[in-house]
Amino acid sequence: MSVYKISITKNQLEAIPENERAFFLQSTVMINEINILFKTIYLNKAADQNEIEKKGLYLQKLFFHQILIGKLWESYQSLRKFFYNGVSKTYRPIFSSDLEAVRIEIEKFFESSWMKDIRDKISFHYDKNIILEGYNNLQDDEAIDFYLCEEGQGNSLYYTALSIRYERILNHIMNKKGIKKGHYKEAVESLFGETEAITKTFIRFLEGCIQTFFVHNKIQPVPQKVTEITPLYSSSVNIPFFIKRGQQK
Repeated sequence: MSVYKISITKNQLEAIPENERAFFLQSTVMINEINILFKTIYLNKAADQNEIEKKGLYLQKLFFHQILIGKLWESYQSLRKFFYNGVSKTYRPIFSSDLEAVRIEIEKFFESSWMKDIRDKISFHYDKNIILEGYNNLQDDEAIDFYLCEEGQGNSLYYTALSIRYERILNHIMNKKGIKKGHYKEAVESLFGETEAITKTFIRFLEGCIQTFFVHNKIQPVPQKVTEITPLYSSSVNIPFFIKRGQQK
């Protein structure tokens, strides 16, 4: 895989209106964060793990997923603040028809999205009612499972309390999408499927805006090849929940 570098100077950016400059820089931040979270979700695979390891990987995956949902919602709010604050009037007339269609798709999704409540109550907050509602739904004889390791910090798994929160997410999805109560598999498929789709669409739009930024401002950076790397295939990479510190002997 070839890696290329393009560079622009601060002097070049200084010649550009501040709102455009802010949108350009903010777009690069959002792309980085969304890409990192998206990749991390799909590097939590539990095919060859035992039952407890699978629980750890499942909750690890859902944790990154809830943060991605929050970041997507916040990114859309940032888009409204930075893009629709004057930049859109400059960029939209020179958007391709495909990029304008992507913009409309994003706006339509977020204006009626189920993501806001998850962002507000779970992604970045600890809502008391969420945890107590889940607790009250537990059966009287249902076990509250903790998994503790002698290896210490970083390897303890407090499974039940975390799973309660994610059950609330799935119940929210069932209510919003009209999925029959208790059909958790369908809710999971809807949750992950819609998040993956809007993530790819959002990245596509931001990257299109960056290209528009260069074209509109007549900036033509010359790509320079800087290195060759041999990346791992995603199928061969996994982020384990349980780890042993130090170096392997």
